[in-house]
Amino acid sequence: MGVVYKARDTRLDRVVALKMILAGDQAGDEARDRFLDEAKAVARLQHPNIVQVFEVGEHNGCPFCALEFCPGGAMSGVLGGAPQDPARRRSWLSYWRRPCTRSTPPGWSTATSSRRTSC
Repeated sequence: MGVVYKARDTRLDRVVALKMILAGDQAGDEARDRFLDEAKAVARLQHPNIVQVFEVGEHNGCPFCALEFCPGGAMSGVLGGAPQDPARRRSWLSYWRRPCTRSTPPGWSTATSSRRTSC
């Protein structure tokens, strides 16, 4: 549905992840509505492992969403195109099914979770 670029917010002088609809200005109403719905859903969430939405808008007819930038590369690089170990998958699923807490998921440092207040 979208593509994400590393960009700079020149007004606030910070690096952001800029998500745009892949179809750009050719995107139909349904794709634009879905894009906005996704941005609204993410903006309502506050959790240390979910990026913050900074801005949603349109430039030259192309919808965009400016998100908190998290260094480390794409998930495709982390996963390496291979299925994950079933035990690791179960560990992650059990963490994400719990109610929000201040704890961190398996394999994450506490420094990552201390950046924001969770729910």
